[in-house]
Amino acid sequence: MTRVKPVSGTRLGAVCLVVASLATTGLGACGAPRRPRPTAGPHARAVAQANARHEYPAPAAPVEQAPGAVRAAQAVRVFASHYINWTAADVAATMARLARSSVGQARSELTLAAAEARADMTLTQGEIANRGSVEAVSRLRGAQNRYVVVTLETTTSALSSAYRGLAPAWHVTVATVTELGATAQRRWAVSGWQPEN
Repeated sequence: MTRVKPVSGTRLGAVCLVVASLATTGLGACGAPRRPRPTAGPHARAVAQANARHEYPAPAAPVEQAPGAVRAAQAVRVFASHYINWTAADVAATMARLARSSVGQARSELTLAAAEARADMTLTQGEIANRGSVEAVSRLRGAQNRYVVVTLETTTSALSSAYRGLAPAWHVTVATVTELGATAQRRWAVSGWQPEN
């Protein structure tokens, strides 16, 4: 049987001093960092969830504002008309205006399209233009807030023969609309614009 030597007062004081110093520096008894205990509250729960799942929730996106239209189909028809009628001189401004009048994915895509149009020298050098008419807007069967848009369009160039002789072309697009925030009157804006051909 092994006998334990009694600890002298000086030695015991040194051990207590080391333990107290580790406690105040945030280190555990073996020098490992101590994990702070989360306090109760929403932030603490979010941190605990982030530690458990290895992810941290992003803040909510700001609410997008757009003028909107009284009827969903009207929002789609007006949007489509502007989308298909442009010239090289005003296409970037047209796409930027459509971005401001839309929300969600449509706003993001049109903001990008406006930037690309500003940098596209082919449009300017060829004086390319697009003209068309919205021939039909109809709710997509079985899909809430989605519409099929049929347009008839002609693309021309004042300085190139590339588009000469081309017949007007039919185009089909699927548009998604979103009801805007609570107001006295319901308003709708385009939130998705997906050309199919």
